[in-house]
Amino acid sequence: MGLQEGDSNLADELVALKQAMEDLKTKNEKLEEKTSNLESRLEKKTPQTSSEGISRTILPSGQLLGSSSLDINSTFPEQSQREQMPCEIEMIQSNCDVYSFLYCAPFASFSMVLGSMVVCLQFSLFLLFLADLLDTQSLPPDVGILVRCTQFICVLVCFLAQTDIRNSLRALLYCEATGVLRKRFVGFSMGKFFLSNLVMLVQGLLSITVVTALIVYSDNVFDLLLNFTAVIFVSELDELTFQMAVLGYAGSPTEKLAKRIQRTQFPQSNVKGCRKYLHIYIFLALLLGGYGFLFSILHLQRSDELLPQYLKVEFGDNVDPTLGLYSGCYRIVKTSTLGRVSYMQTEPQRGQGRFQYCKDGDTRSWIFAPGDFENACLDPYLRSSEERATSFDLLDAKGDQWLLRDGTPISKFQLVEVNPNRFESECGDIWNRQGKKENPCPSLTMDASLTGFVDNYDWSKNFDILTDKDQFVTYYQHPVFIGQFSESEGYEVIFFTGRRWVLTSALRLLANATASLSDFITRFRSNELWLLSPSATKTRPFAFVSEAVAQATDRGTPLGLRWYTAQYAEGVDFAIADIGRPSDALLRCGNCDADTNPCRYEGICTNGSCECLHGANGTLCDIKPLGNGVCNLYFNKDVENYDGGDCCAATCQGRKCDLVIDTEFAFGHTLPKAGTSFPNCIDPTLNPLKIELNSTIEDVDGIFDFYTLKVECQDGRELPLNVFLDPNPQLSEFPSQAIKISDTLTPCALSFSGIQLWSKLSITFQILDDFFDDEKVVVMRKESVTADDIFEMPIVYNRCLKSALKGAIDPTELYTRSYRDNATAWLHQELSGTVDCARDANDERLVERYALVAMSYAELSPQRWISPRDHCFWSSRVTCKGDRISSLAYDGYNNGGLGGLWAEEFTLLTSLETIDVFGNKEIVGTLPSTIGHLSAMRSFVLSENAIAGTIPTEVGRMVETELLGLWTNNLEGTIPVEISALTKLTKLFFYKNFLTGTIPEELKLLTRLEIFNVFDNMLSGSIPDIFGEYSSLVEFDWRTNRFTGTIPASLGMHTGLSDIRLYDNLLTGSIPVEFSRLQELLWLRLENNRMSGEIEPSFFANWSSLLDLRLSNQFFSGQLPTEIGSMVSIENLRLDNNEFVGPIPTQLSGFQNLTKLYLDSNSFTGLINPEMMNLPLQILKLQNNTFRGPIPTEVGLLDGLSYLNLGDNVLTGKVPSEIGLLTGLQFLFVNNNRLSGPLPSEIFQLTNLRRIDLSGNNISEEEISNLISALGLDFSCDEMIVEFVLATDDWPNDTTWEITTSDGTVAASGGGYSLDSYAYEEKVCVPLDACTFTILDKFEDGGPTVDITRLGKRYQIYGAFADKVVVDICE
Repeated sequence: MGLQEGDSNLADELVALKQAMEDLKTKNEKLEEKTSNLESRLEKKTPQTSSEGISRTILPSGQLLGSSSLDINSTFPEQSQREQMPCEIEMIQSNCDVYSFLYCAPFASFSMVLGSMVVCLQFSLFLLFLADLLDTQSLPPDVGILVRCTQFICVLVCFLAQTDIRNSLRALLYCEATGVLRKRFVGFSMGKFFLSNLVMLVQGLLSITVVTALIVYSDNVFDLLLNFTAVIFVSELDELTFQMAVLGYAGSPTEKLAKRIQRTQFPQSNVKGCRKYLHIYIFLALLLGGYGFLFSILHLQRSDELLPQYLKVEFGDNVDPTLGLYSGCYRIVKTSTLGRVSYMQTEPQRGQGRFQYCKDGDTRSWIFAPGDFENACLDPYLRSSEERATSFDLLDAKGDQWLLRDGTPISKFQLVEVNPNRFESECGDIWNRQGKKENPCPSLTMDASLTGFVDNYDWSKNFDILTDKDQFVTYYQHPVFIGQFSESEGYEVIFFTGRRWVLTSALRLLANATASLSDFITRFRSNELWLLSPSATKTRPFAFVSEAVAQATDRGTPLGLRWYTAQYAEGVDFAIADIGRPSDALLRCGNCDADTNPCRYEGICTNGSCECLHGANGTLCDIKPLGNGVCNLYFNKDVENYDGGDCCAATCQGRKCDLVIDTEFAFGHTLPKAGTSFPNCIDPTLNPLKIELNSTIEDVDGIFDFYTLKVECQDGRELPLNVFLDPNPQLSEFPSQAIKISDTLTPCALSFSGIQLWSKLSITFQILDDFFDDEKVVVMRKESVTADDIFEMPIVYNRCLKSALKGAIDPTELYTRSYRDNATAWLHQELSGTVDCARDANDERLVERYALVAMSYAELSPQRWISPRDHCFWSSRVTCKGDRISSLAYDGYNNGGLGGLWAEEFTLLTSLETIDVFGNKEIVGTLPSTIGHLSAMRSFVLSENAIAGTIPTEVGRMVETELLGLWTNNLEGTIPVEISALTKLTKLFFYKNFLTGTIPEELKLLTRLEIFNVFDNMLSGSIPDIFGEYSSLVEFDWRTNRFTGTIPASLGMHTGLSDIRLYDNLLTGSIPVEFSRLQELLWLRLENNRMSGEIEPSFFANWSSLLDLRLSNQFFSGQLPTEIGSMVSIENLRLDNNEFVGPIPTQLSGFQNLTKLYLDSNSFTGLINPEMMNLPLQILKLQNNTFRGPIPTEVGLLDGLSYLNLGDNVLTGKVPSEIGLLTGLQFLFVNNNRLSGPLPSEIFQLTNLRRIDLSGNNISEEEISNLISALGLDFSCDEMIVEFVLATDDWPNDTTWEITTSDGTVAASGGGYSLDSYAYEEKVCVPLDACTFTILDKFEDGGPTVDITRLGKRYQIYGAFADKVVVDICE
């Protein structure tokens, strides 16, 4: 085939494909693939055509000569455009990366999503690199030459390898590819093109930024290259992903798109001049900027500004104690050693140390050396064991192990940077800093409260500074102190070792020491270099070692330091502190100073010496005169134990404690008195008592002159009172005398002696607890003491206990045997033997404990639930949070009801958050005003008890309360307005009480209220319009009260309201139209009121969830709207005893859940809808209306029906035979209609009938009688029969029962049985609304079981129900 002929055939095939693409647009992708294949074939043919010499002429217009006549431009415009370009124009290939996907792929396609994910991954990794670098790394202070060269090379390589910046700049500046891309890719748009290239440019710049940052932050070649490679790899992810797409790893559509992008070429921009290379200029500017940044970092590192300017060092002393001298601050010295700086100590008065970088053979490391010579490398004292060839910062070696010259390792020491701005505070005020020299304290004295240095030698308690020719003798720049001289030890010496102070003696320290002080000084100075080593004496010289002295805490003397016994470890030449053997020693400055070191206890400082007062002594008057038997009033304080006990009988131990002090005044009169006296005792732990005395005597001959009254405790060891009294004084009534008795020394006795038997002396006395100043608390009272007698005094309660309970208990109840007094006595017994209980005086837990004990005694419970252990674990009724009581709970039904009194002490439990106490019918009490103390209360439930009285106004202080439940009690009075302060309240239960008055308008502030139940009270007035403020009301039950007026419209604004019960009130008006909004309503009960009006059709539209609607016994009128059919969930519909008219809407037949339908006593007309007979009805009441027509035969479908009343209507025809299908029917009323006989035989199948009424029809009496006889019916009950079987327990006489109607009337009752464990069968006739069955047990230990049957439905009650069980037998 000729070449031209081959081209012609290809052109024909392309024309055919073009036509196919126009006809089948839905197969565009397949045609694109074929077109691409053909294009490839054509491109492969092009070189062959040229090689065979077929000439082509390029016209200026771009047309081709010598080609076939096929119009290729129409099918492949991009190919045509490429072939139309002049041969001198360079063709550029499209970018082969995922950014091409972003502007070539259709929006939201997989290819575009893939590209977006890769771009996001790149940005995320770059930002994570950068964040981690800035957060965890710091710029190295300098780097080596090899690292620096590598940095320059990597920056260059990074820029040259960065194609994203060059490609994006070219695309944004010239837009060369847009024309070709727009024709070739349907997903292309200019907006996506510019945005994608802009993102690519930002990604490239971010990549260079991260690479540059990682380069300058690396301090070795390995890390540098590793970081560089990682970032370059991340920057190439877009190209790698594109190549994987070309290979098909991203699916066929993405593969096709990638290959097509790969084949796409476009002509170079025809921009002329310098603008043609604008993208290159910008790229070169970026490269120069990168190198400029690198040079700025180099300059910064060379300036040493990145190195710490000051360092702080703290050496240990477990190897070499002298190293402590070199602890302190070091400053940078910019003299270069191997390109590194040095650090010199800043406090030469302590020592002169230097850190430097040195080279030892092939090893490079940091060293330390003492001395001020510049090249410390010549004689290093310490060397880091770690080689740090690339280190420029001394802080790199802070964690290294440092070694002495001989290779001995030392303990790791502190090496930290000091902020130059905080140099003074960080480095401390050195005791002898130049320019601020201070003289040390010239004498040291032992703290008088401590025993001092104790071992087998009696060490001094005073030390003086050692001087020589008016100059301080120093050791390591610190003064030496010297103590007493002894023949066995020589002089005692305290001196500094560089890190610690030591105590030793001259003979231990220096061999052959003499008594000459000058000789000691000379020898001390001459042996200064080796005093710390025992090698001088071959002994272990130091007796005691102080705590370590840090550079910041060094004040030049050992004042205030802790001391330890010296310890010498095996193989160690110096002493260390044995922290397991601390010494009871603390040295203070022995020279007083009025400002800095004053004399103690008001002593006077004169010329450095103290003149002591108040009996104190010692160098600084710091020795107190305690425990000498003489009461010193200055030290009569609690902190001094009342002069060491000298001022109080209970604690005095001195030899003068029995001193007899004569006074002339007792019982308010001048009388002779002798005995022990402690008038200055102010010990608050002692109990103050007051004895009131009254005496009378008849005049007779031979009267005695005096008698003795004595209070004696603990077998005479304590005599609080011993007086001689005149038997016939001229005293005012009830004179008194105060005494104090320690409760730890009781029992005590009060005795009278010296009263003659023949005298007519009569004495009356009473002992008062004088702790309560404003109350007269009688502890003991006796009448008519006529002879010598001894009275044992009652226990006086612990003073700390009384202090803790002050305000919690009425003092007049103490010592009265009340439940409060019993609780106090119980706690006193617990605290007996406690001497120092002052810390418990305000202990809130003690008050909590008292409250629980008081409640236990008030309950009169035969079993106490209190015990000596922590009250948080006393009973399940108590719960604690931490160590405070947070909850009280008691279920009287399941745990046995409580009796006695509900003590008001529960309000002392101020940390209570919940109270849940219910089911205790025998416990009485009231709610005290102190209830306001329960400010943390969240849930307060005190229900089904016998709590009486009113609700205190202080309840409004429980501002955290969310649930307030006081139902089923005997509360009376009004609802306090203060409840409106409980703005967090969500549930309010006040039902079944005797509350009166109106509902306060202020309750509108309870905006969070969800449940508001106050039913079964005697509340009156109108229902306040307060509900518009509520936001979450769900349940509203105000039934069985005396409310009048209309229902507020605002009640209907709560779309979440599910339960409204307002029946058994005196309400008038109509149902507010706003009730139509109550979409969540389940129960609406308004029966037994005086409401009227027609029912709005709009009500029912939103009541699809309503289960129970009762409007009985009112004055509603009009027809039932057809919209009533919207109540598809209704189960109980009661509209009886109203004035409704018209037919029953057929929509009622759609109530597939309806079981009870009461439409009786209205004026309904029309036929009974047969479709109603498909409902699951149990009760159907249609009597007292004007229904006409026959009874629908579909009545037989009501197979669950138990009650049917069609009486008093105008029904005609016969009773349908289908009535016999109602085998469960118990009541059938069709009386007073126009029905005719004969009765169907199927009616005789109603064997469960209990009542039937066919009278008032055209049915013969004989038929009716035969039916009644055949069914064995008993008409003695014309309403409803309730049957039950009651099985008694072991105490049958305790059991009673009653059945009550809706208004509380007792319809039937019984009980008081005689046979135990016997099944009694009961059958009673009660009204239809008698729905409440109650069984009671008098002693609250009920065990009977009851099986009740009503209208064919069974209800069961099982035993163990405490006092009673209530069952609704109409549900």
